[in-house]
Amino acid sequence: MKLKPDAFNYEDYETISKNGFRLYNTPIGYLPSITTVLGFTESAEKKASLESWRNALGPVKSAEVSKKATDHGTMVHLLAERFLKGEKVDEPVNGKAIPWPDMAAFNSLKLKLKLIDPIWGQEKSIYSLSLLVAGRFDCAGVYKGKPSIIDFKTSLNRLKNREEIKSYALQLAFYALAHNEMFDTDIKQGVVLMAGAGGMPQEFIFDIENELEDLMIRVDSFMAVNASKL
Repeated sequence: MKLKPDAFNYEDYETISKNGFRLYNTPIGYLPSITTVLGFTESAEKKASLESWRNALGPVKSAEVSKKATDHGTMVHLLAERFLKGEKVDEPVNGKAIPWPDMAAFNSLKLKLKLIDPIWGQEKSIYSLSLLVAGRFDCAGVYKGKPSIIDFKTSLNRLKNREEIKSYALQLAFYALAHNEMFDTDIKQGVVLMAGAGGMPQEFIFDIENELEDLMIRVDSFMAVNASKL
């Protein structure tokens, strides 16, 4: 792997919370995050399913399970970031050893991570002038020979199809669109690398152009209701 930190002039935009929305302070003003946009416009069916799950477990247990999953995802993401930077992966965090499940999940991703070469940037802020939305991507670079935006995810269950991660695909489409606008790149591939049950990683590759129409519909839907609150 080769890190090219000067490939693009990335910046880091601060974030704030306003009216329950996460906003990025970009050179053209405060813009909503892509995760805020996609979360707000999630389908009623998915929102109902999540609410049903919370009700079945109860508020305390569901919060506990959610925090555990979030902590696991955050740690695996950190380990992947360390690996791609050439840092010591198993260095303790806050004085504590890396939990075994987190290290096992990271190890399942390693072979996939080695396919990113060169790496253009990690955890970088970008925004779209055409959509007026901002965000922070996990990784940009070349994956299997193609310019790509790559996201690292975790899942307790092995996913069966792409529709289960439709929002991830739209998120990748946004990052690619924004990167292409800002840096005159030609990223057409989005990649989700997912560590999940069974010890084997899952790889989902998306054609960005196939996701742009749905992305724009979701952004338009969000703005129609919330533009005055931003």
